[in-house]
Amino acid sequence: KVAKKWGITSASKIFDINLNSMADAVDYQMNTLYEEGDLIGDYLRVSPKLFGAKSKMDSASKKNLQLLKESGEKSLELYKSDIDEFLKKTTKKN
Repeated sequence: KVAKKWGITSASKIFDINLNSMADAVDYQMNTLYEEGDLIGDYLRVSPKLFGAKSKMDSASKKNLQLLKESGEKSLELYKSDIDEFLKKTTKKN
């Protein structure tokens, strides 16, 4: 009965909380996976920047999709050295 009065704004906030809690769960799982061995606590988590793109799930306009694509490309360049370093540490050369 209480939730009936929340409206769409509150539902959106609940969705955001859910997404944030999933990110926390992934962080916990990755730390657990890398507890042992040569890579203790050594995993890469990239939080890409949006560079003007909207993060709302329902924002699927052509313009926003293009901005998201460009943001991904810019983020790749921004984190390229971190990604390369991580790959060097986690891949074995035969």
